[in-house]
Amino acid sequence: MLSALVLHMPNPRAREPAEPVVRTLAALVPAALEGVLRDVAIAGPQSAGLESVADHAGCLFVAAETEAEQIARGGAALRGSLAFVIRAGAIPESAFVAELDDLLRDGGRAALMRAAPTNVVERLLPDFAAVSALVVARESLVSGRAASFAALVRLARPAPVLRARARPLR
Repeated sequence: MLSALVLHMPNPRAREPAEPVVRTLAALVPAALEGVLRDVAIAGPQSAGLESVADHAGCLFVAAETEAEQIARGGAALRGSLAFVIRAGAIPESAFVAELDDLLRDGGRAALMRAAPTNVVERLLPDFAAVSALVVARESLVSGRAASFAALVRLARPAPVLRARARPLR
């Protein structure tokens, strides 16, 4: 089973600061119901009102201001040895549950999930789409070597790319 870490990223399109987190949590429910996710932690600033969202959703809230703190403190709070780290506001396609389950059955290793294409370049060259989520060993999170989500992706060097995509919050 995976642990999930939702990283709060400020989203200017969101009506409320917690909206991206709520939408991402809703997309993770099927994975929890299928037994793919064991626990979920939300990491973000205390001022964003995320503590009440975490309480209502049955998640752990980790107060952290910077992205590096969110990754390190959030990773330390997780129970599993393998983590699904996702940016708040990313909404995975429903097929991601089966793909994560397959990944776990194959022994579990680093993998990434790209955002759904938003322009012609990303449609023609899918590797140019942004990374929305990452499956990574928990040790990579707590090591403190990842100063940002992008640095964590480089550090993990994920080989497989999940076919399921994550669409951004609109």
